Amino acid sequence: MWSENRMRSRRLLRRSALGVLAATAGVLACADASTERAGEPRSEEGTVLVGAPSLQTVVFPSSDGLAITADFYAGASTHAASVVLFHQSASSRGEFRHVAPRLQRLGYNVLAVDLRWGEEHDGIANETAQRAGTPAVMDRVESGDESPWPVIDRSYEDMVAALRWLDAQGRSGERVAVGSSFSAMLVYRLAAEEDLAGVAAFSPGEYDENRPRWTRDHAGLIKVPVLSVAAPDEADLVQPVATAVESAGSLFYQAPAGRHGASILEEDEGNLQMLVSFLSHATGGPPAREEVELPAGLGDRVLADVYDTPGDSVVVLLMHQGGGSARGEYGFLVPRLMDMGFDVVTPDLPGGGDRFGYPNRTLQRSPEAADFDYCDALPSLVGVVEYVRAIRPAARIVLWGSSYSGALVLHTAAREPGIDRVLAFSPADGEPMGECGATSALERIDAPVLAVRPESEARIPSVREGLARFADAGHETHVAAPGSHGSSALNPFRVGAPVDETWSTVRDFLTRPR
Repeated sequence: MWSENRMRSRRLLRRSALGVLAATAGVLACADASTERAGEPRSEEGTVLVGAPSLQTVVFPSSDGLAITADFYAGASTHAASVVLFHQSASSRGEFRHVAPRLQRLGYNVLAVDLRWGEEHDGIANETAQRAGTPAVMDRVESGDESPWPVIDRSYEDMVAALRWLDAQGRSGERVAVGSSFSAMLVYRLAAEEDLAGVAAFSPGEYDENRPRWTRDHAGLIKVPVLSVAAPDEADLVQPVATAVESAGSLFYQAPAGRHGASILEEDEGNLQMLVSFLSHATGGPPAREEVELPAGLGDRVLADVYDTPGDSVVVLLMHQGGGSARGEYGFLVPRLMDMGFDVVTPDLPGGGDRFGYPNRTLQRSPEAADFDYCDALPSLVGVVEYVRAIRPAARIVLWGSSYSGALVLHTAAREPGIDRVLAFSPADGEPMGECGATSALERIDAPVLAVRPESEARIPSVREGLARFADAGHETHVAAPGSHGSSALNPFRVGAPVDETWSTVRDFLTRPR
């Protein structure tokens, strides 16, 4: 197996047969920028507004003075999360020309970088490689007269320089690095040594036969979520590296289609959706959102995120589980619902906390009383529904709850007429919920209901009894295998495996005509 990987490594690191690019004399020691698609609408901060994709081609120095060319796609704001994209061998920043605008529309700042080990992609020359004289090095590598690794190793310095450029531009949000083939190796080191929120690596492997554990050694040091992606025939290449990752929220994903590296994002929409979900998982959701303050009953006010799509016929209200927050539990899911044309509202409810890494903003501002119990949060859910009805009077409303809020959305639907449908993930019942337990509301709900439990919970006798009561009341149930508690049953990065069957059931329920 490993000898086959070495042969594959040499093939992937060889120069492509696209022709030699002329090296450009001179090095630009200072930053420069040129803007494409000038005149796009801009925000008060001067950044390009989401919905109007545009880019700047910028130049900044690496640590040795080599001028690095990159395309910058300005996102929702300077404090929005940034995604830094690094290409595969013999390629350029052009590898991401169709991906970057998609991420920009979601509000991310995006920087697609020409590393010094490269050539061109889709007619876009790697300007950094030209300045570094890489085409001549590639000729010598192809003839066996030189090793590629000195240039590849210096490409890591170009990656670090890209992060420093974002610092200099005041882009202060979280960063996620995306690597492709040889740069997928390097982003593991970047995640081990730099302050990143996550890393996505497409076709990573142990490409250097003289350092057979280099990638895995760095992978084992990473503390943030990692998405390790293999093309359909690359499991033996990628899985050993992915297995070395120990950080929570990480996933090995074998793509159903595509050839190699990040080029599979162009070849299959599902691969791109997986990347977008991972970015939102790592950063708490797409930055293109409006933070609002909602009246939520009993004089309290709740902070929430509102995500608008071009249509406004359906609004999905995502309610988090106990100890959680909207961004922590639902960041990964928001772009998938937006792709379906739904508007999304995600409030931080009472009964929350910083589970999954993101603080509950409502709780930060107004701590819960010592005698708080979960039923006390019910007026907040009703208040959120009333807010949505005020801003979208003609829209259909979908209630979605998780754990304790999985029970409360059922009681909200029983109180509020006209709810379109309800999803309850691990809906809580029994003593902790008191009179707000999930099954006590079933007979009073007119809307269709889907109750989801992970397989591990469905083995518990009281849970099985509860699912039977949903079915007896004419509602749908689904056991998620594999699964996890609450809405995490749909999060492959928390489950640690694809969740296609559960997602298919949920999508069918959401889109089925009433």
